[in-house]
Amino acid sequence: MKSEYTWTLITVTYNSEADIKDFWGGFQRSDSIEWIVVDNNSTDESASIAKTLGAHVIQLRQNYGFSHANNIGLKVATGDYICFLNPDVSITTSGLQILEEAINRNGGLVAPQLLNSDLSMQPNGRGVPTLSNKILSRLNNNRVKSNYYLFSQPGQVKKVDWVIGAAVAASKATFEMLDGWDATFFVYYEDTDLCLRASNKGLNVWLVGDCQWVHGWARETSGLNFKAWKNELRSMIKFYKRYPRLIRKSPRKGK
Repeated sequence: MKSEYTWTLITVTYNSEADIKDFWGGFQRSDSIEWIVVDNNSTDESASIAKTLGAHVIQLRQNYGFSHANNIGLKVATGDYICFLNPDVSITTSGLQILEEAINRNGGLVAPQLLNSDLSMQPNGRGVPTLSNKILSRLNNNRVKSNYYLFSQPGQVKKVDWVIGAAVAASKATFEMLDGWDATFFVYYEDTDLCLRASNKGLNVWLVGDCQWVHGWARETSGLNFKAWKNELRSMIKFYKRYPRLIRKSPRKGK
């Protein structure tokens, strides 16, 4: 039986009041789009603001992390297509149509080309997530970044190794086949893991240049945020234990 909704948008919030106002306040949601907001026990007005903007809000009693909250949204989603979106991403219905066409044509996971507020391109497409690529890119090594950071120009649909989790879409059937997100990652590396698991099942990851959405992208580990760095290091260790070949070289299918 075909769903009432073509798309379900799933957004996880945690003290995201300002982002919900700034990035979603002008979104014109059609009757074919379902918007689910899973709130990780915010102490601000994230949940109430999302409700006033038309979201179906699920309020959790504690912060279970990004992946767990995404999976809660996925369980109740009724759309034929799912797009997981951060609260600081500004989307368009025309962009959803472009992503839908890309999913129908190519399968797998798809993502828009994300933009900074000045409309310059963000590197939300990435190459092979070897440990050296991860570390050197964070150290702003330009040689590594030029090969690891990937972009898709208008008219392009570029195959990439993974995309950041701020905006990633697929058919609902694809996300269910992948069993959603791995909730053992509280935050960080869950997006890389999702894309590698898709690849290991023969699914490609695509970056769609004709869909361009602005992303605020305030990276918590860009400064001296001890808690954020602790979470990232914990997830990094878990990730590379799972994919040990990536410590030195590219992964093999089936690992």
